[in-house]
Amino acid sequence: MSQLIIVVISIALVAVAALSAAYYGGGAFMNGQAKAHANEVANAFDQENAALQLYNADNGIIYSPPTYGDSLSFLVPVYLSNLPKPFQGISFYNAGGNITSILVARLGTNEAVCKQIEALRTGTVPVSLRPYSSSFSNVIVGKIGCFYDDLGAWGSDHVAYYTPYGWP
Repeated sequence: MSQLIIVVISIALVAVAALSAAYYGGGAFMNGQAKAHANEVANAFDQENAALQLYNADNGIIYSPPTYGDSLSFLVPVYLSNLPKPFQGISFYNAGGNITSILVARLGTNEAVCKQIEALRTGTVPVSLRPYSSSFSNVIVGKIGCFYDDLGAWGSDHVAYYTPYGWP
């Protein structure tokens, strides 16, 4: 009988340890997932940017996308085996003004991922994200980043960007 009591107590202690690990370690796990997804988006941007630079060098041009976006599918299969598809895919836009062109990834409602992408830009995770507020010049700062689409202009709550030709 005493062995049965020891087994029950042991099971209870293991269950308590598992619950406390999930409770105290759950945030770290979720934060790790957001960082991994942010790096996935950044790597996809880097891949498409490198292929675009090779295309430009081979053709002696600086490719400028149409105003409303381009999937960069013309880079397949010569410069990329396939297009990277993080979240809802990446599009290439002609932003106009001082910003020549940007790569854009729609992240949907992934605020944590968007904040981790901003952390790649700034070095720290922001408390809140910059709102789009109808102008690229309000949100495009630096080579990579993410903003909150407060106007619904992008069909996505959170939008990551990458400036392949640099920031003016």
